[in-house]
Amino acid sequence: MERVDLEVGYGETLALVGESGAGKSTTLLEVMALAAPRHGRIEVLGRDVSALSRAEARRMRAVVQYVPQDPMSSLDPRLPVGDIVAEPLLVQRWPADRVAARVAEVLGLVGLRPRDASAYPHRFSGGQRQRIALARALAVEPELLLLDEPVSALDVSVRAGILDLLRRLREDPGPACLFVSHDLGAVRHIADRVAVLHSGRVVETGGVREVFERPGHPYTRALLAAVPVPDPAAVAVPTESSVPRGGPLAVGEGAAGCRFRTCCPAFTRLEGGQRVRCEREVPGVPDISVGRGRWIACHFPAGLVERR
Repeated sequence: MERVDLEVGYGETLALVGESGAGKSTTLLEVMALAAPRHGRIEVLGRDVSALSRAEARRMRAVVQYVPQDPMSSLDPRLPVGDIVAEPLLVQRWPADRVAARVAEVLGLVGLRPRDASAYPHRFSGGQRQRIALARALAVEPELLLLDEPVSALDVSVRAGILDLLRRLREDPGPACLFVSHDLGAVRHIADRVAVLHSGRVVETGGVREVFERPGHPYTRALLAAVPVPDPAAVAVPTESSVPRGGPLAVGEGAAGCRFRTCCPAFTRLEGGQRVRCEREVPGVPDISVGRGRWIACHFPAGLVERR
């Protein structure tokens, strides 16, 4: 991972999108570890995690919660749902009377019934298990919620229910959310802002609507062009007519330049001096700034004037 510059405000949902292997889940795990990263700096609630004592890190884990892609892998099949949801509360030493009340409250919040507390995980559907995982994460009233593809394994109707639940949690206002997804429709539905990750680097970020409607980085344009739509003629995002053969440079290769250039349609149309710039200069962060909170790490972003 390199050049991953993210900031999530309280009550805000930031979506992290990109192809498989781009580094999305790795980013979540780096934050969840609450330990000094090999490079750079991670702050949670204004605290540098590398400076936390063991006791401080333990307390911090109460405010940073993680919801995995496969909920069943994180639910102990030997425990009833009530005990699963209560587990983080007990770890944080909540009083017993508050634990029982909070379990009932949070089960209702995610759309489960009080009697579900006595049932075991194998009795529930995939969507219900995802609600259980959300209930456990929300039980300790976290301030940062990390969501790793929480709807990717669900069918369409169940996915819609989980997305509506996540959107309602946002309106509460709920915790800050860092939401990893391949599903750009889901991102449009629940996220406030989006960061596009390619080969371990954030290449574009901004409000969901402005990035989706006016993508500047060629990689963002390629992601959006790959989304199937009922009427392609009605889509405002232009598609690239020719994509050169070959894939992006691997991490560590071509570190002196843009890692996307080997499969960038725009690169093939550049003149000699412009090509040299892409080959030798890593696009900065931000390379092109387009208003508050919007930037594109590209020397020649689509539809924007080059900044020299």
